[in-house]
Amino acid sequence: MVGDVGAGKTSFLNRYIDDRFIDEENTAVPAEFKEKFLEYHGKTIRVQLWDPAGQKKFRAITSSFFKKADGVMLCFPLDDAEKFSNLINWQDEILKYAESNVDKKIVGMKCDMPGRSVTADQITKLASEMNSPWIETSSKDGTNVNRCVQDFIDLIMERKVGVPKTAAPEKPAAAANGTAPSAVGGLDKEPAKPPKPEEKSGCCRLQ
Repeated sequence: MVGDVGAGKTSFLNRYIDDRFIDEENTAVPAEFKEKFLEYHGKTIRVQLWDPAGQKKFRAITSSFFKKADGVMLCFPLDDAEKFSNLINWQDEILKYAESNVDKKIVGMKCDMPGRSVTADQITKLASEMNSPWIETSSKDGTNVNRCVQDFIDLIMERKVGVPKTAAPEKPAAAANGTAPSAVGGLDKEPAKPPKPEEKSGCCRLQ
């Protein structure tokens, strides 16, 4: 997950992984990491989510996370037009450091806020230019958080191993440190019988 400081990435991560809302970001560390296990088409996959810091002083470290990423979520708050405009800069970082076929998704955050500075038309236009899907979410009330990740997992898995999209989010795996997963992190399939997916697998692993 990438985006400027204050975009809401950490809150999204906590809502998706632990189903709780924490309205703060730790700007003292270069990156945060969490993971979950998910039952997906009869197999258990590991969803790894990386939340690199958005400050420029950490940008060199952040760029290194792109190299093994299977997917990157470009995040911005819907009430901040400047952070939305800066997605272009993050796109440049992706083009520079990530693999050419990496999946991308634009994620508008804080859709629960009363006022917004970025319109759906603006997002649609940018998404078209970046050739990437987009969605609006709220970490505060949970709107579209699980759906955002599930759809992104589908997109990545369809590209990597030809798995068709799921009709609805799958049930979380039973044992994952007491928490269950519902995009942006890594997808590591357990050893499968026929062709094993390439080793570097993941949904936004960013490393």
